[in-house]
Amino acid sequence: MKTKTEFYKDRAENLNLKSGADAEQDAAIKLAQERAEIVAKYDRGREGAQIEPWEDADYRLYKVTDRFGFLHPEELPVHDVAIEKQKHLEIERTTKWLKMLKSWEKYKNSEKVKLYLLFSLAITSE
Repeated sequence: MKTKTEFYKDRAENLNLKSGADAEQDAAIKLAQERAEIVAKYDRGREGAQIEPWEDADYRLYKVTDRFGFLHPEELPVHDVAIEKQKHLEIERTTKWLKMLKSWEKYKNSEKVKLYLLFSLAITSE
């Protein structure tokens, strides 16, 4: 087995043997082959293709994991407009709370802060 030094020495010698034009040509050929393989995969589609489980959008693990990373025994419902609206509202709340926390001296004695406000999930976790 080669040591790291021997490996890199052999690699450097091999790279020095090729001229600049040959290396560029080899890189262009390899790039063209990779592109052709990708296009062929798209042309084949799902039928006849070898898809790894983690690459498949229908993989069960993706259907039972919520947005916080928790796994559930049953499949989660498909995202709908209400969930997207809730996420958008949560993002708005987070930005408002971050703005308020940056200038806390200004807001800390106001009556509105003394009331229980809806904290966003991002703020309560900190």
